Amino acid sequence: MFKFTRFLSIFILALVLAPAVLADNDQPVRIKSAVVETEYSRVVGQAEICNSAPERVRYTLDVKNLTINSIYKRNLSVAGNTCETVTLSFKEDFSDMSNVDDKIVMVAKRVQGLWSQVKYDFSNSYSTKVVKGERDYADCDDQTVEDGVFDACDMDFIYHTPSGLRIKVLKHNPEYVDLKLTYLEWGGIKEMRIYKGRTKKIRSNSGQFSRVELTNVYGENKDNTYLKIESAS
Repeated sequence: MFKFTRFLSIFILALVLAPAVLADNDQPVRIKSAVVETEYSRVVGQAEICNSAPERVRYTLDVKNLTINSIYKRNLSVAGNTCETVTLSFKEDFSDMSNVDDKIVMVAKRVQGLWSQVKYDFSNSYSTKVVKGERDYADCDDQTVEDGVFDACDMDFIYHTPSGLRIKVLKHNPEYVDLKLTYLEWGGIKEMRIYKGRTKKIRSNSGQFSRVELTNVYGENKDNTYLKIESAS
């Protein structure tokens, strides 16, 4: 009976002291490495997350593309005293509109022990850039342009220098072209359909909020997309 009572006392003491011991290591989660790369006209990624605590820890991984101001969040966990590789399944807008050389910053937030319920500090902040992946088979090259008429391929980007607009051609047919744009006046990402011969007017978020006109120019070659981009006063 004495042995059992002694064992129970030690066990209870361990439960009481465990959170304090765990709390000494106040930043157990660390982002060791990460890669974000293009693949089939979108971006994918992986991150290696390490946990130095002696218990499984849950956390929210925040990944931000600073270039296009887009955020991806995912609730995850990592076992104690180990490192795990996490696949970053980015949301559609984040994945579609990110591109090579975009600046990516990620951090693990809301870090908490599953057993002890101890709340830890955020992880380190890890920075990287989007790189061109081995499975990036774009049909055409991205274009950096000023005003004019441009022949663009589906799923490629047009960067309009005067306004800062980033335009992606999603698909086209003889009747219309579907675009996705970012760096807009009110932020965020916008999808837009322009029918042949029609013009859409938008404002970009470039200091002076430049006005831009986009026109679907119907060309003789129905297989091509002709997009007219003009800065407007």
